[in-house]
Amino acid sequence: MAENDPILEQRVEALEQFSQTRVVEQVGELTERVSSLESARETESPFLASKADIARLEAQHIATQEQIAAQSGQFSKDLQAQSEVFNTRLDAQSAQFNKDLQALSEQVDRRFIAQSERFDSKQNAQTEQLRREWEQRINQLISWMIVTTIAFFGTVIALAAIIINRLPN
Repeated sequence: MAENDPILEQRVEALEQFSQTRVVEQVGELTERVSSLESARETESPFLASKADIARLEAQHIATQEQIAAQSGQFSKDLQAQSEVFNTRLDAQSAQFNKDLQALSEQVDRRFIAQSERFDSKQNAQTEQLRREWEQRINQLISWMIVTTIAFFGTVIALAAIIINRLPN
């Protein structure tokens, strides 16, 4: 009966069209809501992760720790090798420094001894020269004193002779 009535048919078609439009609108609204909920979840709650995300992050964490441990071990080995090379070089430089210092010390000792000997010989020469000069001066003083004493006694004897000669007999 509805098939025969054109108005009814038009109404059914209009209703179908309206329902279809309404369904499409509702699906569009639902899609928008789901999409906005997903974006809100991602922006507002980024800490919510799936089990796959957690497993992936744990795997990355373990791999990172292994890389750090490997790099730390390699760094320790490199540091140990550099330390050994440094210690070897330092020991060699220390030995060379000690040799150089010993050689310099011996050279300074030789120079000091040579200068000390020269000083001692100069001092001995000056002491000897001074002793000779004092001996000469003392000898001159003794000679002067002897001459003065003789002259004095000569003068005393001459005065005594003059005095005795002038006395009345």
